[in-house]
Amino acid sequence: MKPKSSGNLWNNLLLVLALISALLTVLLSYQYVQSMRNFQRSQPVRAAIGVRQALINSMAAEAMEYSRRNPAIVPILQAFNLMTNAPATNRASGASPKPATR
Repeated sequence: MKPKSSGNLWNNLLLVLALISALLTVLLSYQYVQSMRNFQRSQPVRAAIGVRQALINSMAAEAMEYSRRNPAIVPILQAFNLMTNAPATNRASGASPKPATR
């Protein structure tokens, strides 16, 4: 009579694999929960950054508009890379810039 050691071996192997899988599931679930907590903790900071960025963009747009009326601010805008070194064109004169030709 042949002992059933080979069947018992497979059962033990499957049991070990199931335990390893369960342990990894618990560890990955814990890591996911911690990541979500950190993400939720950072939400107010991210919202504040978004508000500040919108405020800065608004101020930059207002400064660009102001530079059309008062060109003395242009060097300051150029220092912060808000405006290129190209001179401001006066669109009120009706002159349109010529396109570059080859």
